[in-house]
Amino acid sequence: MIFLPNRDIWVTERPGRLRHIQGGNLLPAPIEGLPTIKSKGKGGLLGIALHPDCFDNRWVYLAYVAGSWGSYSTEVMRARFDGTQLSEGQTIFKAMPKSRGGRHFGARLVFGRGGVLYISLGDRGSRGSAQDLSDHRGTLIRLNPDDSVPTDNPFVNQAQARPFPIPLTSQFRFSLPVASYLFCRQHVCAATERGTSCVMAPWESDIKSGMCE
Repeated sequence: MIFLPNRDIWVTERPGRLRHIQGGNLLPAPIEGLPTIKSKGKGGLLGIALHPDCFDNRWVYLAYVAGSWGSYSTEVMRARFDGTQLSEGQTIFKAMPKSRGGRHFGARLVFGRGGVLYISLGDRGSRGSAQDLSDHRGTLIRLNPDDSVPTDNPFVNQAQARPFPIPLTSQFRFSLPVASYLFCRQHVCAATERGTSCVMAPWESDIKSGMCE
């Protein structure tokens, strides 16, 4: 859910609908212009964020699940809102590799200091993948809004390392309430729903974590 500059509200629905609440009332028709979204298991239409300069450039960012025939992953697109629908849609990120199953896609979107975009990705049921810098699963991605890689990203000069692949296993919620620090909560145990609160400087690889209820 996000609040627009005019105080309207947009709500993502996992089956693949983006709804518009205006003046406290849910408009009957979903917003059009979304990509093809695969609603599978825990996946579907997931995160949403507005560009920091959205009042001028109208860019909206969406995270969702895409794929077919047993090959799925999280993707991110951006599109402009013209007042009635989304247009000029561009896919700016595809999590790789794609895989089967419907678990742990992530995905939340947050803009940080300097306008960089953070994308949280689940481990897709493969926790060990988060330790592989060439694998997007279970990591936090840091990109410029146009999909280019920030020059100050960790591992930016390391061969085969993907953008900001900090291993966090399966984070499902995070925010940037304090300048230079990111707070996230990640799924650890399905039986107890316990997780880890992680705090890190957004352009450093050091992570300090501790269990929380």
